[in-house]
Amino acid sequence: MPDDLAAFDPETGILSLQESTFTAANEVLGNPPGRKRARFTIAHEFGHVFLGHKKTRHRNISGRKIEKIAAPIVRDERDADRFAAAFLAPSYLVENPLLVSDRDMADKFDISQTASSIRLDVLQRIYRRTHGIPRPIPESIYEFLTDAAKRGAKVTSLEAENKRRIAEAKARGKGK
Repeated sequence: MPDDLAAFDPETGILSLQESTFTAANEVLGNPPGRKRARFTIAHEFGHVFLGHKKTRHRNISGRKIEKIAAPIVRDERDADRFAAAFLAPSYLVENPLLVSDRDMADKFDISQTASSIRLDVLQRIYRRTHGIPRPIPESIYEFLTDAAKRGAKVTSLEAENKRRIAEAKARGKGK
């Protein structure tokens, strides 16, 4: 575990933590700046264990920029990040994720805004799917389509997007 904060070795089944990571994760007085990162790092490594990832991977510590990372590594790391975010911010404690901001969620669960964003994205997708609300069209695309419709183009997806926005507003408690 050269300079990593933590690492899991699937061959031995050993999860190693730097003492500073362990200490920061367990510090409850004064809310030290490294606490959120340490908690996420440990949960991320547990994600590798739980998800059955088979390879030990260390971050590049040489300072060289890695130009291309293999797809399986990217997938495993993204999955471990989602696991960590779900572990630290369980869904049953978020009633309606459309009503919660990244910042609110980060504060409620004492996680970083990045971890909050990862978790909130998943919870909002699940909520929309469960309630039959289609995923949103990105705002820039919506504006482009609106302008095209104003110029006379036949744009069928705008009607569906407007219905989706109404349904989401109702779910947020802002519509009738």
